[in-house]
Amino acid sequence: MKKRSVWQSGIVRYIIGVSLGLWLIRLLHFVWLDWLTWFFLPLLWIGSAIAVLIGLIWAISFWVRAIQKGSFLNQRWRRFFPLLLQLLGLVIEIIVPFEQFWLTANFYQNLASRQQVIALVQSNQIRGGMNNIAALPPAYHHTSISKEIQTQRGENGLYILFFTARVFGGAQGFVYSEQAKIPDQNLFLGYRLRVEHTIDSYWYYVTIGD
Repeated sequence: MKKRSVWQSGIVRYIIGVSLGLWLIRLLHFVWLDWLTWFFLPLLWIGSAIAVLIGLIWAISFWVRAIQKGSFLNQRWRRFFPLLLQLLGLVIEIIVPFEQFWLTANFYQNLASRQQVIALVQSNQIRGGMNNIAALPPAYHHTSISKEIQTQRGENGLYILFFTARVFGGAQGFVYSEQAKIPDQNLFLGYRLRVEHTIDSYWYYVTIGD
């Protein structure tokens, strides 16, 4: 009976599929967070971890069988390939800033729409309610997670927070500064604000909460 190749056994296809799925989860982290919330998102990560573990066990079994039979005899070195592929996928998942790719694309793709929202806030056509949270018109729902923004006026002018993630007592998002001033760390309702990085003089990406 003819022996099946590593590809025919399905392990390589499985590892490629798991790696691509894991990268996609990382890339669209904020989308999954919006859909699944913090309560259910961990289930997605747990499922991903189990899938990776299965791939590792499967790949290691190929490796062990190669050692037992003589790794470099009769081209059995190919049995190392699945393990190397799995490890490469994990290294890429760890070192590549997938979330940052998504944030950069999201910022520039929606910049024009967010500037329109800013104009509406400045003209008082959009007004903050409780805790300065303002509901967005349907045409601008895509500019902020949960379809809301938070505004704050102070001695340095107007600040507007477009959410990319929201949890109880914390949030992440893009902050617009009307006077190109770095947001104060207690700007929004006294929660600790940390500027993760400055996009330009008027825009900042921040984390709010502990």
